[in-house]
Amino acid sequence: MNIRDLLSHKVQQAMLLSGIPDQFLPSVTISKNPQFGDYQANGAMAAAKAMKRPPRDIAADIIANLDLKGIADKIEIAGPGFINIGLDADYLSRQASVVAQDSRLGVT
Repeated sequence: MNIRDLLSHKVQQAMLLSGIPDQFLPSVTISKNPQFGDYQANGAMAAAKAMKRPPRDIAADIIANLDLKGIADKIEIAGPGFINIGLDADYLSRQASVVAQDSRLGVT
């Protein structure tokens, strides 16, 4: 499982724990601007519209249920309800070591 897939899974779990219906997906993408972190999850805004709640409140609920211990060192709400995720340097180092030891360098 790559990092984006792992984060998508973790954010989806947090969304479900926050009472967000399972048809709403986390939409995790690589951040376009490094100042906002490494990844961004955009699922809160679509869910908020359907649930008739403020997107930042939905994002706060997701973050409260998001378990990224040992994976991320920064998780914050930005703008109308984006969730920015900054990866932990030690986690990235461990992932790079795993890939470096693979004879195919992680390529399937």
